[in-house]
Amino acid sequence: MQKSTYLCPYCFTEHKRKTLYFRCRNKRCKPRPDKELAAYNGKAPELRQICFPVTRGSRFSKLEQANCPECKETTSTLVCPNCHNTLPSHGRRNKQMVLSMVGAMDAGKSSYMAVLIRELKRHIALGIHGAASFMDESSARDYEERFLRYLYPWIGTEPSMRIPKTRSCLYKGNIISANRPILVNLKLNKEYETIFRRRMETMNYALALYDAAGEDFEEEGIMFTLSSNLIHSDGILFFIDPMKIPYVRNLLDKELIQGAATSKLWSSSSADDILLRMEKLLRSKLGIPEQEKIKVPIAVVVTKLDAIWNLLPAASLLRKESMHLKEGGFVRQEGAEIQEEVLALLYEWGEIEFLSHLYADFTNVKLFAVSSFGNNPDQYGRLQHPKPVRVEDPFLWLLSENNVVDLI
Repeated sequence: MQKSTYLCPYCFTEHKRKTLYFRCRNKRCKPRPDKELAAYNGKAPELRQICFPVTRGSRFSKLEQANCPECKETTSTLVCPNCHNTLPSHGRRNKQMVLSMVGAMDAGKSSYMAVLIRELKRHIALGIHGAASFMDESSARDYEERFLRYLYPWIGTEPSMRIPKTRSCLYKGNIISANRPILVNLKLNKEYETIFRRRMETMNYALALYDAAGEDFEEEGIMFTLSSNLIHSDGILFFIDPMKIPYVRNLLDKELIQGAATSKLWSSSSADDILLRMEKLLRSKLGIPEQEKIKVPIAVVVTKLDAIWNLLPAASLLRKESMHLKEGGFVRQEGAEIQEEVLALLYEWGEIEFLSHLYADFTNVKLFAVSSFGNNPDQYGRLQHPKPVRVEDPFLWLLSENNVVDLI
């Protein structure tokens, strides 16, 4: 049954579906400055076609179209009444799921998100009996400009390039723009049994994936200001950069470390610092008392697995191909074995404070290790084309925790 309210994936204000605004799409209709959209984007107001509410129709009607009060042309473009961002048409009818990326500078958040979306559209969705596509033109354009043209160039054998650093939402202490999510529609075919026969049902999920610059996690006040996606998250991916761990750095070649890091290794907060800020934020915003654990699923992801490949035991399960997609869900046993292996690595590397805080404050935790690229950039930032390792694992676990895919 369709919910009567809709959560805007941009500003996170909740509205009754019948109170959403329309925007005229007739280019001949006189445009006017859109102050609400400008405030969201942190820019001066630009001219846009009029936004207007709809007052006609009964409360049971599905208002899919409306006539512009200025030019009388019909429009089906819905926008959020608060921020005036265009809302995806089929996204309004899908079940919503928010996934947030958290981690220090250069931890691999953007790299993971870039490769995950590509793998989701090409392989992961097929493995879980479905299909994935961008929910709107804005998400497709943002993905191409921020990620695709760097990681997957199509001119001959031209090498991939490192993704540019994610832009902070702040400039000189002021918020200049909001983090726009990339919205993905995930359509799954689910089979279930009735008394008389097996039936197939198609389920649609609106996934909102949020990335952020590592600088935006550096101070508690900044995190509290930019926390809307975190407090509405159905799952959090928390990234740990092994290059920032002294024990690991002492075991690796200097050239390998420099290739795997784009920022100064001492220039950002530790994983433990960021975890404590996030825990404090979630407790404050969600009203969770200290004596209770936070229930939002958190996938802790050790990145740059290719850089620490030689540090893994010869029989490491991390060296083997993931079984989750072959089974069409998240395999409980393999997840448990990976959890134990990554836990042992973090203990060996001296991340005891991080682990103690993690398990003390969160009730639903899973540990993973991935390589988004499968290879290390050279001194010029060039890569071989990405050959990701286990990027699907934490994503599928979060889907299973939200009852989107089966726990096998």
